[in-house]
Amino acid sequence: DGMYERFFQIVKRNRKNVREDRLRQIADGRIFTAEQAYQEGLVDGVGYSEDLVRKLISLPEYKKSSGN
Repeated sequence: DGMYERFFQIVKRNRKNVREDRLRQIADGRIFTAEQAYQEGLVDGVGYSEDLVRKLISLPEYKKSSGN
């Protein structure tokens, strides 16, 4: 129970878009497909590593840190 509660609190803290009661229903240890996790608001998006790199490079913070 202690490990579950720790897991739950971490997810709750980082997924403010999911109501706590809904989170209690779905955060029960089951495995989600990427699409299911996206639909439930547990992830911000679904894609491949190349998609992530493109997104990161496009961020203003990246451009500032790279000197471009």
